[in-house]
Amino acid sequence: MSICIHCDEVSFHPLFEDTDTIKAHPFCCRGCMTVFQVLHQKGLESYYDIKLTSGLMKPRSPVDTKNSQFHYLDDTEFRKEYSYEDSSQLPVMEFYLEGIHCLACLWLIEKIPEFVPGVVTAKLDLSRSVVTVTIVNGGEFREVARELNNLGYTPHALRKNQDETKLKAREEKINLIRIGIAGAAAGNIMVYAISLYGGADGSFAQYFNMLTVLFAIPVLTFCAYPFYKNAYFALKNKTLSIDIPISLALVTGGAMGIHHLISGISENYFDSLSTLVFLLLLSRYFLAMIQERGLSANDLQYFHQNESVLQESVFGSGIFEETHQKFVKAGHRLKIRPGEFIPADGIVIAG
Repeated sequence: MSICIHCDEVSFHPLFEDTDTIKAHPFCCRGCMTVFQVLHQKGLESYYDIKLTSGLMKPRSPVDTKNSQFHYLDDTEFRKEYSYEDSSQLPVMEFYLEGIHCLACLWLIEKIPEFVPGVVTAKLDLSRSVVTVTIVNGGEFREVARELNNLGYTPHALRKNQDETKLKAREEKINLIRIGIAGAAAGNIMVYAISLYGGADGSFAQYFNMLTVLFAIPVLTFCAYPFYKNAYFALKNKTLSIDIPISLALVTGGAMGIHHLISGISENYFDSLSTLVFLLLLSRYFLAMIQERGLSANDLQYFHQNESVLQESVFGSGIFEETHQKFVKAGHRLKIRPGEFIPADGIVIAG
């Protein structure tokens, strides 16, 4: 029994390189042996030193050596859906990587710009096993994917196009502005409310009431707009939503506060309402961040059982070319390699 030097898998029939006469480097499969050789050819053998000193985060599976070429990554339609541009107008694509397990993987993957031409940066999110790759204009993502695959990390492109990225950034910016306005207004309103609770009367009480109304208007309109919007669509679709009672409370409390101001009553609810809006917006913002980042690598992998497929280029030619599953159409003939999932309903014509 031996432990594979690359993936730490237990093997009862280990493989050894022909030059390894003392059998110091056992491997569980040809895939792990190939990656081991690639790392040494590229001068990246420090990977194993880092792996030993950092400790494993999670077990790694033996390397799957599929000879994928990833031509589809540079197809115009595919890049339109799966890539976007950064602030420097450079193409960016994100990949979920199989086989990420420790800090040595982080070190190795972020070294890619040093030995893959055209790669500007490669940043790995270790917790999600997602690498963000930026290349030069005119560069090819297929070269990056091939190199990742050669290193034992099967890449799967994540859909994230330019329009969605811009829309998401704009939405996040507006949410932060809403939180900032609500927080600032709530703090100021609380100062005036304390004065009113402390016994301010006469013209001071009137001025303080007016100031609380002025600070509360943007909170109850612009900042609270998401609650009103969600409540409206919930009522329209005849469904229940927590935003319905929240909106009702904000509108009722705001109306009562203005009524008290007009009536000369030095008592309103704008301190509580503005604080409520601020805390709700803040909590929902953090919840959205947690949900977005909380999709673990184990959850992602089920969406990427296999993405590429061999499709006959011309019907009846017998020549099969690699393409992405999204480009498979009715009437095409496919070749399913051993261990692959069949990507669509069809008729088995051979094999």
